[in-house]
Amino acid sequence: LEIAMKYGYGSAEAFTRAFSRMWGMTPTAYRKEWRFTELCPKLDLPRYQTYEGEIVMTHRFDISELYDYISSKKGTYIISYDVSHLTPINENYGSEAGDKVILEALRRIDASCGEDMVMFRIGGDEFVMVTGLTDRAEVEVLAEKVLSQNGNTIEHNGTAIPVSLRAGAVLLNDKGAVRYHELFAKLVAASNTEPGVLIFRD
Repeated sequence: LEIAMKYGYGSAEAFTRAFSRMWGMTPTAYRKEWRFTELCPKLDLPRYQTYEGEIVMTHRFDISELYDYISSKKGTYIISYDVSHLTPINENYGSEAGDKVILEALRRIDASCGEDMVMFRIGGDEFVMVTGLTDRAEVEVLAEKVLSQNGNTIEHNGTAIPVSLRAGAVLLNDKGAVRYHELFAKLVAASNTEPGVLIFRD
């Protein structure tokens, strides 16, 4: 109930139904099996404002907890992952297939996370892993656990769909404050590479 209220749902049951539709399991089962971070942007209460004479409901997102965590990891590497060719998959097989591809990408990244690592989503098909690692060779080994699965398929309505990811590593500057909007732009750009190849963007 606390989680449902925190993220703007009207009841625990509504949250559980929405969660189960997305993940194929209940929140309780997910908590036992996955390491995907709890550091998700908190949905504030709706706010109302006037736009061109119309009353519009808007939301704000609180990223302070996530920002504080990232700031505590200065001097270490973050790996940014992006699903390759998601648009053609959505166009050719439908958004349900695209959702399955995204979940498979998330599963691969989550499975490679160490116990002390955090992972979160920054876009529709972009994910970030805060590694806490300072050694480039260790970061390469970690990314390879995910990238080595490129080309492996998922099944959707009798069709095998290959899933591949791109990855880039960003070193969190250990001097000065972490500016979230600058870091976000770096993370989005970092994974704009060829599939299967980890690029360092220090």
